[in-house]
Amino acid sequence: MKKNLKIGNRLIGDKFKTFIIAEIGQAHNGKISKVFKYIDAVSTTGAHAIKFQTHLAEEESTFDEPFRKGFNFKIKNRFEYWKSVEFSLNEWKRIKKYAEKKGLIFLTSVFSIKAARMMKKIGIKALKLGSGEFQSFDLMQEIINLKIPILVSTGVANYKEINKVNLFFKKRNAKFGIFQCTSSYPLDLSKVGVNVIDEFKKKYKCPVGLSDHSGTIYPSIYSIAKNANILEVHVVISKKEKGPDVASSVDINELKKICKINDAIYLMRNSPVNKSILTKDLLKIKKIFGKSIALKNDLLKGQIIKKDNILMKKPAIGFKFDEINKVIGKTAKKNISSKRIIRRGDIE
Repeated sequence: MKKNLKIGNRLIGDKFKTFIIAEIGQAHNGKISKVFKYIDAVSTTGAHAIKFQTHLAEEESTFDEPFRKGFNFKIKNRFEYWKSVEFSLNEWKRIKKYAEKKGLIFLTSVFSIKAARMMKKIGIKALKLGSGEFQSFDLMQEIINLKIPILVSTGVANYKEINKVNLFFKKRNAKFGIFQCTSSYPLDLSKVGVNVIDEFKKKYKCPVGLSDHSGTIYPSIYSIAKNANILEVHVVISKKEKGPDVASSVDINELKKICKINDAIYLMRNSPVNKSILTKDLLKIKKIFGKSIALKNDLLKGQIIKKDNILMKKPAIGFKFDEINKVIGKTAKKNISSKRIIRRGDIE
């Protein structure tokens, strides 16, 4: 991967810690008070960003749009659902301000040009396009015109389509990142496709991430270990909540584990060990763990040390095994206990 990406105060690329995005989606059910509860919860986890979805039903949907998964029988179609989770410009300003107050980068997915322009007004640092918008070139062009980074998911795209979008971005000198994603909810682990992360990096020379909907921590751990530049994971405060994405989400405690693992893997990746040199601590341990030439049976002063009376015992503070010829046939200058290491002054 060649190009890094900057979102807010975070640099994203192979040399940096995996950028973790907590995807809330519509878990707030359109209640701004619940949005703030989610911000509070995510701010305790170590995640770098919190992401929502900015839906404007009139701009993106119709009565003909069916539910992907039924969960609220009072709402007849997704148009009505998107309407129920809309926030005003001023409400989004409050949400962004509170997220930043809590130390989180505020992000959102947009599904219309109007929503993208709304987010630009409140000073958003980057925008995400979900898998369903992967062929929305008018929306992509709008975000590029807004001069902010764009993140795209590829959950329903093949390489022919991804190549086309990559070329679209490159021709316009766009700042972008691509997510490996499989649009299945919840996602079976056999379909996560972490292998695609390296493929994307080689093909597209841009920051690459994983957008996970498995409802488990395993894809997150594996993708971080594979040096994914970005990780987007769906989050709920509790898996007892109701909503279309609960089964596809990790909870707050699981997100904390993911973030701790991210810190640990980053530390290990950036702490190379030189096996040619042993530190003072290891040299000390080496003496404790190692062995020296000792006796099977006690030896009296004046007796000769024979090979069949030699045994290697801990610690390594005396003769090494490759010095055995310096011991065999030598005479004990004093009584030597089998419970002590043979010292160089013990023999002649």
